[in-house]
Amino acid sequence: MYSSRPDLRPLSVGEMVDGAIRLYRTHFTTLIKIAAVVLGPIALIDVIATAAIGPVDMSTMLLVDPEANPMEVFEPLIPLYVVLTITSVLSFLGSTLVQGASISVLAHSYRGETIDWQTSLKTGARRLVPLVVATVLISLGSGIGLVFCLVPGIYLFTMWSVTPAALVTERLGAIRAMGRSFDLVRGRFWPVLGALVLSYLLYIVVSQIIGGVASAITVVSALASDQFSFLPSVIGSAIVQVVAAPFVASMVTIIYFDLRVRKEGYDLELMARDLERMEGNDRRDLPPAGDDPFGLGSPGSR
Repeated sequence: MYSSRPDLRPLSVGEMVDGAIRLYRTHFTTLIKIAAVVLGPIALIDVIATAAIGPVDMSTMLLVDPEANPMEVFEPLIPLYVVLTITSVLSFLGSTLVQGASISVLAHSYRGETIDWQTSLKTGARRLVPLVVATVLISLGSGIGLVFCLVPGIYLFTMWSVTPAALVTERLGAIRAMGRSFDLVRGRFWPVLGALVLSYLLYIVVSQIIGGVASAITVVSALASDQFSFLPSVIGSAIVQVVAAPFVASMVTIIYFDLRVRKEGYDLELMARDLERMEGNDRRDLPPAGDDPFGLGSPGSR
């Protein structure tokens, strides 16, 4: 199935953000289905566990005996924290899968193709292990960098930002995809950082709106009944996760293809080869990437 596709041309920072929003809107139904199918059951476990534990009496939290054992005070919340810890791990795995599947959908859109959510999920599932490894390594590397004066962490996060798109689209391993991202972003650090900052600001605005509504419901409920419930916050977090994960993938995909267009003269023929590779159906009539049997040089090298 075919639809209008994004332009394969160099984009400004504003055009990249606008392109990510348009990509997200165009494929909203497919992207939300992917996120809901993967993250919905995990969120449901959170909601059921929170509802089963019920609200906490605020008087027991406010009137605390100074000599009481802290574990006794927070004992009613221990089951909730255990469930939330388990579902946090599942949410991380689920979000990573959603990112990979979303990139598959968005990459096909560059050829004007629309694939269904089931096919994209299969592609994401095939790349899940290297995606998880890459995400963990990027988080660790960037986190350590943030500890040292903040700047190294921001630099590493930006340089590795298109790792998921390279990993899914080119079927690279985790380490090679991180290196590929580093090479693509080199020389375009500031525009890429600018696009990422703007996209994450949009994410923060949306999450704050949803989180604000959930907090307001929590406060009103607590004032009315003297009982504090985590349920609105859990539901709000689930909604943010389902809505936000595909948008982040849209931004990463836009930046990735912009970098390839600029540095490699990326065109539809190369894209067709990448999509065949991404789906695990490498075409034998096309030479592998990097081969130059006629000595013509790589696209965009002249």
